[in-house]
Amino acid sequence: MRWKRKLIWCASILVGIGLLFADNIWGHYRFKTVCVAHGGLHASQSLERDVGWMVRDGHISSVRYPLSFEAVKFVRYRNEKDGLSYDVYRQEKRTISDNGYVEIPAKLSEPVVYEYRFTLEAVPNETRLRSSSNEVLDLRTSEVVASYKTFLFSQFEQSRTILAAPSLVQCPDDPVRKDSKTGKSMPGLKELAFASLFKS
Repeated sequence: MRWKRKLIWCASILVGIGLLFADNIWGHYRFKTVCVAHGGLHASQSLERDVGWMVRDGHISSVRYPLSFEAVKFVRYRNEKDGLSYDVYRQEKRTISDNGYVEIPAKLSEPVVYEYRFTLEAVPNETRLRSSSNEVLDLRTSEVVASYKTFLFSQFEQSRTILAAPSLVQCPDDPVRKDSKTGKSMPGLKELAFASLFKS
């Protein structure tokens, strides 16, 4: 009879653990399933080189990501402080504090072809799952022609962990890599994916 009691006791513990972590197990399964279906790069066409882009955010820092691609000629934005539009171009860094770009009053005679958008939002009807999306909109057709989606899953409810420890995982997994010689950050999966879209 003792072995039966031990079996029942062990089964009860396993069931209890399963119930306690049921949302974590299901949430992680859904995280992987959604990522396989919708994560990573999705594109319907190539991107033109050496044309202007735009962003809708009113701060110059918002041009940094699209301008990081050598194939982007300039990025236009409207300054939230003065309401004026500016074109931002890359330039060689002269000092350590130099941000590597220069802005001039927008040449409205030179059109912009693409719009860059970034969004971060919760995925409806999912457990602690969010998505970050980098999108490229073709302004000639008003269609999203390229997007890269990353899904972020909190494995545990942060408020219930010791010292509110974070438990965030992402998919596609894209850890920061450093060049062993220069120490500089190397392009990640997302950057390599977008760079591959520019026409040669």
